[in-house]
Amino acid sequence: MDAIAMWHPAWSTTFPHRVAPKPGESLVSLLLRCNQENHWESGTTRTLLARTLFAHEAHARMKLEDLLVPSQQVVVLLAGWLGLPIGTIVAATYLRELRRFFGSATSVAGDLCYWSVFHLCPLCIQEQRVLLRCHFLFGMSSCLHHQVSLVACCACGALLKPFHATTEPFTCSVCRKDWGTLLPVPAAPVELEKEQQILACYEWWLRHGDVASMKETLLWLRDLEGASKGNHRASRLSCLSMRLARWRVLTGSSYVGSLNALVSALDEWDLLSRFSSEKNEEDVFKWKANRAEDPSSL
Repeated sequence: MDAIAMWHPAWSTTFPHRVAPKPGESLVSLLLRCNQENHWESGTTRTLLARTLFAHEAHARMKLEDLLVPSQQVVVLLAGWLGLPIGTIVAATYLRELRRFFGSATSVAGDLCYWSVFHLCPLCIQEQRVLLRCHFLFGMSSCLHHQVSLVACCACGALLKPFHATTEPFTCSVCRKDWGTLLPVPAAPVELEKEQQILACYEWWLRHGDVASMKETLLWLRDLEGASKGNHRASRLSCLSMRLARWRVLTGSSYVGSLNALVSALDEWDLLSRFSSEKNEEDVFKWKANRAEDPSSL
């Protein structure tokens, strides 16, 4: 985007150099590119957002999860600073999909994932200076486009951090190495196949699913686990996520847990292929009808 000249009416309300989201880009990446275009340190835009929104809190900080599923205030404020429509900023998040899924006007980070890991694809950084939003989904550890493993540590051994007060964007906070120069490691074919299914499952639920479907599926998985007890050993993480989610369902809680708990459980039971974004609307209709008549139709 073109720089704002001093005589322009928007000069006092927008950043000098503005950026717009690229296809599939995350909000974290957008903030970093905004810093880079304006020759700011990597944490500047995030700090401005935090100080503006939480002016009365002395040590206000915005965590990674707060940017993956940001508040409406963050979206509106950033859209104003960049001179962009609110919907353009929303596209760099999962807000639109989560609002449809949960049927609510607001969403929180816990609706998508309980926690997130910061890792990146060196080739995505090298080619486009982007961090894709799908790379932050729980269970994703590879870049399906470049078929390489996502990197969480620099060559110097330091954990990569998205924001740091004294370093340039897209660089290691310890050795200052550019993320785009990190060595890409090819991902194993079996990992790529599994993560393609994981991503497709997320996309299916975000496009076609809803809270009612999620509750019914969690209850069906509870029955499946009970019937197969002793013959199947789920991971500790999946068991914990499932128990938390099922407890909320059984106690009538309006909050059934994060979507990653459901995807993780479906992965444990090798049911990811049942939920794919490639299924058409007729398949979705049939699935919902069959599920209502016979839970075993999953």
